[in-house]
Amino acid sequence: MIPRKYKGAESSAIQRMQLSPDNPHEGSDKFYRAIIEFAKR
Repeated sequence: MIPRKYKGAESSAIQRMQLSPDNPHEGSDKFYRAIIEFAKR
């Protein structure tokens, strides 16, 4: 997790691949939620 003040531009390649519940690029939001659900088990 990266605090918002350290995040780059929304169009940067790193930003697009960041795992976050509010990042729809490259399926990052779905993968993030899957990790959370797996960790709860």
